[in-house]
Amino acid sequence: MKDHAFIRPKHMLIAILIVLLTAFFTVPSAAGSSTITISGGKQVKQGETFIVTVTFKGSDIGRVDGQMTYNDSVLSYVSGGSSKGDNGYIELEDAGTGENLTFKIKFKAVSGGTSALNVTTQGVYNLEEEYVDAPSASAKIKVAESETAASETESVVSETDESMPAEDSEDDGNGSMHFVIVSAIGIAALIAVILIVVIWNRRRYRGRH
Repeated sequence: MKDHAFIRPKHMLIAILIVLLTAFFTVPSAAGSSTITISGGKQVKQGETFIVTVTFKGSDIGRVDGQMTYNDSVLSYVSGGSSKGDNGYIELEDAGTGENLTFKIKFKAVSGGTSALNVTTQGVYNLEEEYVDAPSASAKIKVAESETAASETESVVSETDESMPAEDSEDDGNGSMHFVIVSAIGIAALIAVILIVVIWNRRRYRGRH
């Protein structure tokens, strides 16, 4: 009797080849992937203008459709990207020639603090306009408060300290009130002493007569 469950070596080899070919055509090639790097302006001073470079790296980049977000209370957009930055949003859209694609974005640090730079993409496409992937990256910009702003803060503190004599005037008012009370008590005590002396003298006079 033939065993129908037995698999011949030739059939097994064909099955292995089919699995390998299926895996080869369904798994994307690593060479077709892309990455993002963000460089420049990690630590700046308030009032300083600086450039941040965003680079899409890949072996066959034909087009990039992405964007950057930032904290517009700390940073002010000056130029760069593919559109005017506004309200913490900058478009990063451009066509490439198969090599790395770079955007140079100029910012001005308007206040002390920290701003995250978040770069995301709807898609990176190759020269045949085929979707490759959608990488993302992020970085942080630290803005140190300028010496001018610090001196202005110190000036405000000094002015606040100089306004303290108002409290001294309130203390003077309390001192005057204390003086009036003490004076009234002294006058009352003096009147009481005079009355006691008068009464004592009258009794003494009556005692003699």
